[in-house]
Amino acid sequence: MITSKTSDRDSIFRAFARGTYKVIVTTTVLDEGIDVPDADVAIILSGGTGSQRQMIQRVGRVVRASDDKVEASI
Repeated sequence: MITSKTSDRDSIFRAFARGTYKVIVTTTVLDEGIDVPDADVAIILSGGTGSQRQMIQRVGRVVRASDDKVEASI
């Protein structure tokens, strides 16, 4: 789980890319400035209070291209 108190996010993302971690769970802390191209599935839950911009950013975290990825499911 990644929260605002997580100090070494890079090592978590590297472990995720290697397959050490199969799932990353986070709150809105990853809404901006983070790409997760190694993910091929995203489950996005929102209470309906977020903006369209926030949803586009969240979807964009997963649909980024990577060498092995053909598509992503949201």
